[in-house]
Amino acid sequence: MTTPINTDAQLDTQLRDRLRAAVYHDAMPRWGDVKRRAHALGPRLPRQRLVLGLAIAAVIIAAPAFAFATGAIDFSSAPSAPEPVKVIFGKLDAIDPLHGPGAITGQTKIVHTFHTASGSYDLAAAPSRDGWCWGIVHRDMTCNTPDSGLNYGYNQLPAVGNEPPLVDGSIAAAGVTRITLKFEDGSTINLPFVQVSAPINADFFLYEIGPDHWDEGSRPSTIAAYNADGTVVGSGWFIRESDAPVVGTQG
Repeated sequence: MTTPINTDAQLDTQLRDRLRAAVYHDAMPRWGDVKRRAHALGPRLPRQRLVLGLAIAAVIIAAPAFAFATGAIDFSSAPSAPEPVKVIFGKLDAIDPLHGPGAITGQTKIVHTFHTASGSYDLAAAPSRDGWCWGIVHRDMTCNTPDSGLNYGYNQLPAVGNEPPLVDGSIAAAGVTRITLKFEDGSTINLPFVQVSAPINADFFLYEIGPDHWDEGSRPSTIAAYNADGTVVGSGWFIRESDAPVVGTQG
């Protein structure tokens, strides 16, 4: 027998429980497990505390803001990626040749370098059979399709060891004009992002959470990508490790 929902708190609790169950059983892989089994080459930051975002269907109300893209990148003129990075993308297919992303490893390039308080981070990208593969060098590598929605990952707060509190992600370049991160205290920030041209045709971002948003009650809460009309084209929320064993994200 279903328990009646009499308060907003009960509604929130039941919705959260159902979302947890859905994610645990049906979430799409972000190639994290594939990446681990591939034994990627080169030094890597510890990612055992990485939690992937759960996409939410609820519409987030658009707040007035301007586009915050930092620039467009011509993929054809970007430098080729080091061989170990190409190998990582190739191993995603080697694990499962039938269902792998079909990365065109020979075209892997370093398309951009993000600069944050903790350092500089190279963004690698390569076209794939149905979309694109990408990742931050020495961190995670994953693959997307145009209908994947907003694919993003983040490190839990508080930070552990030398693990910087980064948020990174990608979404198909379908008229996105801003990507907004909302915090638990109600404040928001529009994330800088870059758009990479064909054959990638996708937007990418990487942002480091500042100390003023490390404490309970001020940490990241939701994220959403908007087009020029203010329509949400991809969205999600941030789940703490104490909430649920999240294994992937759906867009």
